[in-house]
Amino acid sequence: MDEQPHIVIGHHDEHGLVALPLNHRNLPLADHHLKNVQFEPIPGSRFYRLTDARRDGRRRARQAVASLRLVGHTVQADLTLDPDLTPATEYPPTAARLPPRRTALAQAAISRSPRQEHQHEGHRTADLPAPTPQHAPPTTPTRGR
Repeated sequence: MDEQPHIVIGHHDEHGLVALPLNHRNLPLADHHLKNVQFEPIPGSRFYRLTDARRDGRRRARQAVASLRLVGHTVQADLTLDPDLTPATEYPPTAARLPPRRTALAQAAISRSPRQEHQHEGHRTADLPAPTPQHAPPTTPTRGR
């Protein structure tokens, strides 16, 4: 007969991605580890929910499963959240996920401007006046009389 898992992780209709510690003897340890992998307790419940699950929640839940197993917990997870049962989803490059305006700004930020290219070649694009000091030191020492 298989031993009951320490923690179960899955989808909940109301709370999103949740974890439920089942081993009551190790509850303080499970509480500590769940908080370390970004699960927070739900008040009035035995469940813990993944914080900000809309921000890459599936990948973070899969990482939590792997991390909890690494520290010694037996974890039962939904099929899509278990890294041992399903391969990780390949995410498109970041630029493909950005709106067009943000993509254009990101491309502009990483490319060289024409001014940078000319300066890099040793040419100045504009004749700038030499910097002038804001204050000049006294030319002759003064002695109090």
